Amino acid sequence: MMIVEEIKKNFRLNNLNLAHYITSILWPMLSIIMIIYQFLPYGTLELKIEGMNMGFYIFTGITVLIIFGNQAMFANKIIQEKYLGIMETIVIAPLSNIQYAASRAISNLLSNIWILFLYGLVILTIYNTDLILVILTILIIAGAAINWGVLLTIISMGVRDPSILFLLIDGPVELVANVKIPFQFLPNYLVILGTLYPQFYLLIAIRNLLINDSFNGLVAVIVSNLVITLISLIINRYFERYKDSWSVY
Repeated sequence: MMIVEEIKKNFRLNNLNLAHYITSILWPMLSIIMIIYQFLPYGTLELKIEGMNMGFYIFTGITVLIIFGNQAMFANKIIQEKYLGIMETIVIAPLSNIQYAASRAISNLLSNIWILFLYGLVILTIYNTDLILVILTILIIAGAAINWGVLLTIISMGVRDPSILFLLIDGPVELVANVKIPFQFLPNYLVILGTLYPQFYLLIAIRNLLINDSFNGLVAVIVSNLVITLISLIINRYFERYKDSWSVY
């Protein structure tokens, strides 16, 4: 299939790029180290957030933040490709824009798969959770991250310079999407903002699944991702309709 070949191509290009290693390995490691350093003074205390071990709560949040953040950074790379003239290949490629965006999102996830393996190892060894549930949460995170990556890639392909737009979309996630701070402690306007992000529902669902063996929240994850898919299709249809009259590629 052409989409498989496109995934392979993007994966090879990513792994030959030094900048990619810096963003996909150094940035996640620095994020984890900073979190450990911040909470090191409280290491001897049994701190809990919403009845969960604080380390567990923050580690799951940071994992999702990194996986989704890498998708945003990789989608934003299209700006450079536009300047280099590489984006013209999309117009003549035998793939639709959605297929091309999906191939980029999947290849980026594969390049960062080590983060999900680390997540699974830590959750299994330190927090003693069930292997099947850990694998299920990894699959849910991966699927949601690909869906998010497709949306951001479609936006990058259609907008001349999406840098500021990405800042507005991806910037508030750490504060409002249940990453480190439970939404119960946020003012109402930030809670409303947080509900616009799929990460908000994703983190509630995977924490419920791992701690309480409960599937509460999975319906919200499915619905939010269906909405993201619908938005991607609508935006792509809009850009496809006007791409001949706009200089967007």
